[in-house]
Parts: sequence; structure tokens; C-alpha cells
Amino acid sequence: MKITFKKTSAFFLFICSMNIFVGGPAGATKFFEVKYASQADYKVFIVDHASQADCIIHIVGTESKAKRGSGFWFRSKTQSQADVMIYIVNYQSQADLKIYLTNTPSKAKGCLV
Repeated sequence: MKITFKKTSAFFLFICSMNIFVGGPAGATKFFEVKYASQADYKVFIVDHASQADCIIHIVGTESKAKRGSGFWFRSKTQSQADVMIYIVNYQSQADLKIYLTNTPSKAKGCLV
């Protein structure tokens, strides 16, 4: 399942004490969607409403617009360029994190869980 803004949900990744926000030179949070759950750092379920989410994400078009810890994320084109590997699951019970995607930058909210 590809993450797109056509879904009625928002995307954000789980932040834990291991500090997933290991940014690149600009401190950007870069993610890559893997094909298999075994390749992922986190399994993510996309919820329908922001109130159901652990975190709210706005996906930006360029790495320079991504801000570490803010909810602004950049989709890496290759796995080797990403900070975090995610896998989108079909059922909430399978997820490490519930996320909501937003088209509105001001609604993005990072989280430390």
C-alpha cells in the first residue's frame, strides 16, 4: 500500500527512546516504504481521523522542507537514503504506530512516545 494524500488519514512514525529521528545533514526525517514487514523498523497503520493517531505527518516534496521532530517527513527514493523503514499494515492490531496524514502543514505534529 503506497502512502498518498488521497487517503483520509495522516502519516507519522513512532519516536522512541532509541531516537528514530537520526537525520541527515539537514536533520531531515527521511522514510522509505519497504515491501515486507520483516524489512521495516516500524509497522504503521493509517487511521481515518487525527484523533485516532499517535502522530500526525505532513509529507513534503523536498528534503530541505523536512524538519526533524516536527511531523514534516520526506519520502526517500531509495532504502539506502532513508533514516527509517516503514511497512503499512492492513489492521490496527498489527501496527507499532497509528498515524494520520495531513495536507495542511500547520496540523503536522511530531511525537515522542
